[in-house]
Amino acid sequence: MLAYDPGMAAQTLRLLASYQGQHVDEWRDEQPGKIMHELRVGELAHLNEIPQTPYYGTIDATPLFLILIAQHAAWTGDLTVFHDLHSHIERALAWIAQYGDQNGDGYVEYQSASEKGLVNQGWKDSGDAVVNTDGTLAQPPISLTETSLAGLYAQAGEAERAAQLQREAQQLRVQFNRDFWLAERQCYALALQAEHKPVGVISSNPGQALWTGIADSDKARQTVARLMADDMFSGWGCAHPVRTGTALQSHRVSPGHGMAAR
Repeated sequence: MLAYDPGMAAQTLRLLASYQGQHVDEWRDEQPGKIMHELRVGELAHLNEIPQTPYYGTIDATPLFLILIAQHAAWTGDLTVFHDLHSHIERALAWIAQYGDQNGDGYVEYQSASEKGLVNQGWKDSGDAVVNTDGTLAQPPISLTETSLAGLYAQAGEAERAAQLQREAQQLRVQFNRDFWLAERQCYALALQAEHKPVGVISSNPGQALWTGIADSDKARQTVARLMADDMFSGWGCAHPVRTGTALQSHRVSPGHGMAAR
C-alpha cells in the first residue's frame, strides 16, 4: 500500500514505536529497543496469564520496522517519519547489535526466555516449523534466513553513521553468503542453529534473501531455480520445507520473515 496510501505505514510505524521495548522482561521476551510481536486484550491478558500484553517474542519485527521506515522514505521522498522516530531507530539498531546478537557472531538469534513464549520466533512460528533434514527440531539459538537505513542517514547529513551502517551491511553480506549457502543443494539453509550448524532443509525462507538484496547474484539465480522446482509447490500457492524429496509439513507454509540484519 506504500504507493497508494503511505499514511498507513506511517501510522503503523508510530504505533509500533510507542510500544517499543523499554526494559528486560523475560515473561514477555521484552528487551530495550525491541519491536513487539503481538498485543492481546481480554481476561487472560488482564490477569497476566499470558505474556501477550504486549509480547515481544519475534526475531523479525525489529529489522522489518527499520526496513519499513526506509521504504516509506523511498516511496514518499519525505524524511519526516525518519526524523520523528530517530531515537526509536537508534534504539532498534542498538537492540540488534546488543540483545539480538548476544553471541557476537553478526547474526540476530532467538531463544525464548518466557515459559509461555514462542519456541520459534520467525514467520513460521509453530513449535515444529524449523527442523533438520532428519526431522529433528533445530536447537536454539537460531538465526533465520530472512539495511537500507544507511541512505537515510546520509540524506539527513549523518555521514559517519551512514558509512558505519554501510560497512556493517557489506560485512553481513559476505558472512551470510558464506555461512548460509548449501552448495550441494544450490540454495540457502533455512537457518543456523546452535554451534552454527545449518538447518539443511529447503524452504521458502531463502526467498527473503532475494528481496532484501543480500544474496550474491550467482547464488540468487540458483536459489530462484530451487524455489521454483516442482517439489517446492505445496498446492496452496507457496513453498514448504522439503527433505530428500519428501515434504515436511509445518503449520505455516507461507514465506518466512526474519532477516539477519545488522
